[in-house]
Amino acid sequence: MKNEEKLYIPLKTRLEERGYKVYPEVNLASYKYKDYWAEWFGKDVPPLQPQIDLLLVDKKDFSIRAIEVKRFELEGKRISKSYYEGIGEVLAMMNFGFESVALWHCFDKSIPLSLLNNYATHVANHRETMNLCFDYTCLRVSEENGAFGFSTLVMPGSDLLIDDIPAEIKWRNKNPLKYQAEAQKILGFARNVLRIPKQ
Repeated sequence: MKNEEKLYIPLKTRLEERGYKVYPEVNLASYKYKDYWAEWFGKDVPPLQPQIDLLLVDKKDFSIRAIEVKRFELEGKRISKSYYEGIGEVLAMMNFGFESVALWHCFDKSIPLSLLNNYATHVANHRETMNLCFDYTCLRVSEENGAFGFSTLVMPGSDLLIDDIPAEIKWRNKNPLKYQAEAQKILGFARNVLRIPKQ
């Protein structure tokens, strides 16, 4: 089990408390996708990777969003992964036609706030400079006796952490690919196999 997989269920619980239906570890490619695509749209089957760590359905309007989760731990004096972990997956998920996509970096509580902020600032700079349309959240994670606690960095460069994940998840970036024909077909397939209604 990857380290971030342990976070899916506690994050799912908190997100469902905030009004979402959450599906963890969704692999659309496992639903006989190629047969479906060939029958309805022809033989040019687009790749359906990566796996979606957390797929969220808003219970008010049935819009679908996705979160890529990456967990970071301290290995000696260094962080276990690079600051750009997950960016490729988030950009690939835009092809699925979701309303919005987000990257959540989850840092073990043993990681100093200065290192956490360094990573968050690098991601923020990349997003702004390259005009990348995904949301980003930086979390600190504690684990005790199998129970997980979360606190959220208010903004990159800040020393302020709020307890738990945000009470309201603010989606600031819309997926620029969501209206493309192929993305709409993939989204339709996702709604079908997961039995998610349209508004």
